[in-house]
Amino acid sequence: MNASDAKRFEFPLWLRNRWGTIGLAGIVYTLAFAAWTIWGGEENSRLISNLAFFPISLFAVAAGARVAASTDLERRLRRAWIVFSLSIAVLLIGDAIFTSFDLVLALPEDNSLYYMVDVFYLAFYPLTLAGLLLLPCAPLSRSDRLKFALDLLIVITAAWMVVWYFVVSPAASESDLISQLFAAIYPIGDLVLLGGIVSMLMRRPDVATRSSLTIFLIGLSCFVAADLISAYTTLAQREVRGDPVSTGWLMAYVLFALAAIRQSHPLVDSMSEKLSVYVLERLSPILPFAATMLGYSLVIFVAGAEFSLGAQGVLFSAILLTVFVISRQVVTLRENTRLNAELRAWSETLEKRVEQRTFELQQSQEALLASQKLASVGTLAAGVVHEVSNPLTTIVTATEAMQGELTDKGQVSVETLEMCLPLVDRAASHATRIVQTLRNYSRGGQQELARHSLTEVARDALLLMGYQLKGWGKVRLVTQYDPDLPKTLCDRNQIAQVIINLLVNARDAMPDGGIVTLKTGRTPTEAILEVTDQGIGIPPESLEKVFDPFYTTKEIGHGSGLGLSIVKWIVQAHKGTVQAHSDGPGRGATFTVALPLEEAQ
Repeated sequence: MNASDAKRFEFPLWLRNRWGTIGLAGIVYTLAFAAWTIWGGEENSRLISNLAFFPISLFAVAAGARVAASTDLERRLRRAWIVFSLSIAVLLIGDAIFTSFDLVLALPEDNSLYYMVDVFYLAFYPLTLAGLLLLPCAPLSRSDRLKFALDLLIVITAAWMVVWYFVVSPAASESDLISQLFAAIYPIGDLVLLGGIVSMLMRRPDVATRSSLTIFLIGLSCFVAADLISAYTTLAQREVRGDPVSTGWLMAYVLFALAAIRQSHPLVDSMSEKLSVYVLERLSPILPFAATMLGYSLVIFVAGAEFSLGAQGVLFSAILLTVFVISRQVVTLRENTRLNAELRAWSETLEKRVEQRTFELQQSQEALLASQKLASVGTLAAGVVHEVSNPLTTIVTATEAMQGELTDKGQVSVETLEMCLPLVDRAASHATRIVQTLRNYSRGGQQELARHSLTEVARDALLLMGYQLKGWGKVRLVTQYDPDLPKTLCDRNQIAQVIINLLVNARDAMPDGGIVTLKTGRTPTEAILEVTDQGIGIPPESLEKVFDPFYTTKEIGHGSGLGLSIVKWIVQAHKGTVQAHSDGPGRGATFTVALPLEEAQ
């Protein structure tokens, strides 16, 4: 055997620890017990059969409790395993009581005290069902719930036919009413478990539970099979070689423990996970068809024993016709499965393409924003130079005055310093603020969110536009600021660009002059910025188009039609809204920007 072969036969990772080793030993233990029941002697058989359950059941309870105590798992999953541990624990208690009655007290089999054991055994069924229902599964739509209910009823009905004919019906001949009751109640409990098994197979269990659930369901199947074999052999008074009932129960305990161990190691990409997915996806669709075939097979069996030859032929033909119909449905199901797989593949491809196009669109919008900002910086730069030249002239004048006095008198008087230094300080601060504002505005890159007041941002924007505003001629700007406006989370530079774009748009809308009003305010949940002009207005049919890219009413060469579209993009990126209002042509327009206040967010 080479290295690759050795690696191929390695145990799964979740079995390569102390708990996994004990679980594998439990399988060997169960196989040894099965061999003993076949080839072993009769000596101490009752003692061994009774005591054999305790090591495995204790281990299963401990493994389940370990999962229930794990803080790494989802709370609902932990609750499910608490219930599973309790269900196995009640079996353990029942075994302990039965062993004490059988071996210690040596009570006869018909003693009524044994019904106390049945109470604990029967508690296993509702507890296990409750645990299965607690496991997380994919939600079902209304139509899926209807199909699920019908499929579940098909499987349960077919199983009930078998249980009724071979187990419950023979029990009705018992003279003892209590014996009849308990002979029927265990198969009914098995049907409850079978319903839970089918339910989990059809409800698409969560990815975190698929592998462990597959093992657990196999264990439940062993338990139900052993129950039914026990009921049938007891009622039919048939003897079988060995003890398949006790072996089935023991194997169920082992598989319960292995399921708990697997749950503690959620390895999504493991081989057991892929096998579980394959089993669950392949088995659940065929269960209703398999149940239907089982029911009809039983009908054929009963018909062969009790019907005439003619009735048997007609019934056999009907069964054959049903088989053909079911086969046709299976073919349709397989075709639907293939089409669904292709549809899912196309859907995933479409999602990837949409994500790619969305990314490209975002990149284009950012590039457009950067281009428009660069154009604005170029326009503002000339005005900034002029604005900075005024304070620099003041600084130069004050400096020359102090230099002249120093040259003439050899020193600068205190009076001159008290007069010149404040002028220099104010002029330098003013120039620094202008340059810093322009530098911040021209800075590109990702959105930088911080807490700012729209009033502060508006003042900075007007500081940048100071020189431009002087050249507006007949257009006059009026400001109405809310000095106590709360701060909102925004990118100061981008909101400044919004204000500049809106003001430039308002100026262009008033070729004959007028008043532009810049106003800040608030509602209980939003900070408001309004720009109102007395210009040419907007026709009602154009109000929805003004924010569209490249839409403009200006002459060719006098506007790109991007200013307002960039305003809308920036505002929406801030989770805000921008609206245009106009009473019609010649009646001006108002643009309102609303951003959520930080306290509202």
